[in-house]
Amino acid sequence: MNETFDVVIVGGGLAGSSTASVLAQAGLDVLVVERETEFRDRVRGEWLAPWGILEAEALGIRGLIDSVAHANLITRHVGYDETLTPDEAEAAALDFPALIPGGGCLGVGHPQLQEALLANAAEHGATVRRGTSPARVTPGNTPTVTYSLDGVEHTATCRLVVAADGRESGIRRSLGIELHSTEPHVIMAGILVDGIHDWPAEQQAIGVEDDFHYLVFPQADGRARLYGAWDASDKHRYSGDGREQRFLESFRMPCFPVPDAIADATPAGPLAGYPMTDTWTDQVAVDGVVLMGDSAGWSDPIIGQGMSVTFRDANLITDVITATDDWSMPAFAAYGDERRERMRRLRYASAGSYLINGFGPEARAKRIRLREKFAVDPMSSPTVSSLVGAWVLPEAAYSDDAWNALVAV
Repeated sequence: MNETFDVVIVGGGLAGSSTASVLAQAGLDVLVVERETEFRDRVRGEWLAPWGILEAEALGIRGLIDSVAHANLITRHVGYDETLTPDEAEAAALDFPALIPGGGCLGVGHPQLQEALLANAAEHGATVRRGTSPARVTPGNTPTVTYSLDGVEHTATCRLVVAADGRESGIRRSLGIELHSTEPHVIMAGILVDGIHDWPAEQQAIGVEDDFHYLVFPQADGRARLYGAWDASDKHRYSGDGREQRFLESFRMPCFPVPDAIADATPAGPLAGYPMTDTWTDQVAVDGVVLMGDSAGWSDPIIGQGMSVTFRDANLITDVITATDDWSMPAFAAYGDERRERMRRLRYASAGSYLINGFGPEARAKRIRLREKFAVDPMSSPTVSSLVGAWVLPEAAYSDDAWNALVAV
């Protein structure tokens, strides 16, 4: 079967579906091909940063995100940590509405949001096909996308292909675009839990206890997404039978005001862990094809920027497509330049997270000194970008001099 569209989007996750929604509403003929017939929990990011909320609002999808089951606005951050008593940590809490635009952070289920956004794209007129074979893309002035559905091969000709096919992007590989990567410092695992108690739904927490770097992001109705990170050399720490309960037991922390508030929860999804890396590409477009989301490289999940980066990509790409009839590779040059620098700045932020949340006596002492520094000058924290975005701080904040000053503390 041969068909013609304005834009073919390969991948119906957050990147592809949000882009499809905007383009369909603009009157373009859009096809989305997606391999999965139903999205499931694969332990992906479920935290949307304040700057990502602003990107979602610009895309016109904030209300839809808020409508997803268990979506939750987080307005307070407490850094419970082995170097502080619970009272000390709470006295230094950050109240987001008073500090940053967007009102806070959002905790939201990833597969549920994927389903909602893909349905939204279809409601606005995009053609959505699910259960397809991996798509093959031929770039050029009139690129084509070939895929199979229910045993029938389809070839779609279009003016532009948007590659939103995720971390293992077959399109990126077929185009010969190199994916650069940092070396992993830690392995991080995540799990969805129900039945947390004595934990305010509006409060997230990040900190370190012994050799475990934890992150707690509440959703509504007693649900939370938990993450924990440990040294990358200990590959099998939470493998084997009973791994979910052993992982939850790591959250029975003396630094929490109620040590069993999280640990007594019930697993509501799989536990999965991965080495944490930053990745990026030097090229995001070839003739007739543009990459976005994880297919173009991802920020280290340790700082939770995945959804925010994706929505920023969607804004920039749809701005180009809806503003001009020129969809050539040079038309996406500004997007490529912005994305490379954005990802560089976020690599600075993830490196800063490792500096702040290290393990062992020396790291604990450094964390205390850095906390004292940030109390006087909050904007000197390298992780500020994970809240406000990569473009709020001046360029000098991401310089070698700025980094060396932090290391020397």
